[in-house]
Amino acid sequence: MEPNEEALSCAQRELLEETGLKADKWQGLGSFYTSPGFCDEIIYLYLAEGLSKGIATTSDPEENIVEELIPLTRAESMINDGLIKDGKTIIALQQAMLKFKILNN
Repeated sequence: MEPNEEALSCAQRELLEETGLKADKWQGLGSFYTSPGFCDEIIYLYLAEGLSKGIATTSDPEENIVEELIPLTRAESMINDGLIKDGKTIIALQQAMLKFKILNN
């Protein structure tokens, strides 16, 4: 996050910068400390829905980002099979799955 930037504004900017996408609807999925007891860094998680192409403001030629649409049920299997190992990704996906379960029950 940039100094004095709100978490949601940062998420919207990062989505556009990293993928060239924008979202119509944003839902907070919570936040967590990356390494409690060591530092005070907090990661804020959001679910971005209604994605469409935007105009990317910057791009880093050293980043190799490949977009791939994966249904939440497949992502859950990928976590269980050890194919997704990144903690922040696992937390975000599990929070999204919880929200969908609660909304659909």
